[in-house]
Amino acid sequence: AELNIHSDPRIQRALTLLYKSAASNSQHLEHFFPFEGCSLLFADKHGNPDVSKLRSKAEGLPVDMNNREVGDDHQIYSLLRYIIETQSTSFRVLDRIPNCILNHISGSQVHKQTLEQYEIYQVQSEQEKEIYFQQAKAEHGSYYAWHGSSPCNWHNILRTGLQVMSGSKYQRNGAAYGEGIYVSPDFGLAMSYSRHYNGTFQTQTPELKTGVAFVEVVNSPTILIKGTIHVVPADYLVQIRYVFLMT
Repeated sequence: AELNIHSDPRIQRALTLLYKSAASNSQHLEHFFPFEGCSLLFADKHGNPDVSKLRSKAEGLPVDMNNREVGDDHQIYSLLRYIIETQSTSFRVLDRIPNCILNHISGSQVHKQTLEQYEIYQVQSEQEKEIYFQQAKAEHGSYYAWHGSSPCNWHNILRTGLQVMSGSKYQRNGAAYGEGIYVSPDFGLAMSYSRHYNGTFQTQTPELKTGVAFVEVVNSPTILIKGTIHVVPADYLVQIRYVFLMT
């Protein structure tokens, strides 16, 4: 089946909610400021990014994609086009939990009932990233795990893929076992990292409550395993296959 991000209103709604959450909560401008195409619309009189103006417009973004009327507000219209049209990751809406995930949670009714409350999206990243992953997988094999993160992070994660943020200004959680992307075969543990971030820019009405990803990981000997915590040292060793969003 063809994967696309343009025609399905449910995917457009999800992308918009992800952006609204990032703009309302993220402390890092480059994760949500639209440099491509419409950044000048959100600049102050000196040409610098006007974050307060952007956040105000983000709050006004329509989430009902069957009714996207924005009137004469060209800034909201441009922002909406940026969110939807510059997203390179492809998505497909699923109406049930895939068998590979049901097998992974070993028939746990608690986990199954939890996941059934989420919107489910199959994810396909850029071809170049997938090629590097498949080359490493051919050598080492792979396994499945979970990655949880705060709602404000998913806009950037789904645009760029999971990245090693340990030791950088973008690190959100601790790195007790060193630098890397932290994943876990334990769904409950991953969920504990997907809580809503209560930051300075908390939105008045948060609409994206939590997000967790089902990821495929190359079974590389370089991965550090500490109990149910797996530390993946390089971006190309992990790919998101499905993302679960609660709105």
